[in-house]
Amino acid sequence: MGAHNALSAKLVEKSGFDAVWASGLEISTSYALPDANILTMTDFFNVASSMNEAVNIPVGLKSILSRITNWHVQLLNEVNPG
Repeated sequence: MGAHNALSAKLVEKSGFDAVWASGLEISTSYALPDANILTMTDFFNVASSMNEAVNIPVGLKSILSRITNWHVQLLNEVNPG
């Protein structure tokens, strides 16, 4: 089940789910922003970290990790075009 902050992660845990998903879409929209890589990686990490501290179930970070990978690829392409 997806969550966008520590409170929603806690609700996921209390509902009996085995894990919580740190959803990039949900985190972005909780800041009233579109899911368009506007938030920094630090913003995503801080939210995911607070979610992890709030629950005793695993917090999935795949969408956040893929954003980091995409960001690194974009940086490399800018530094080393072609």
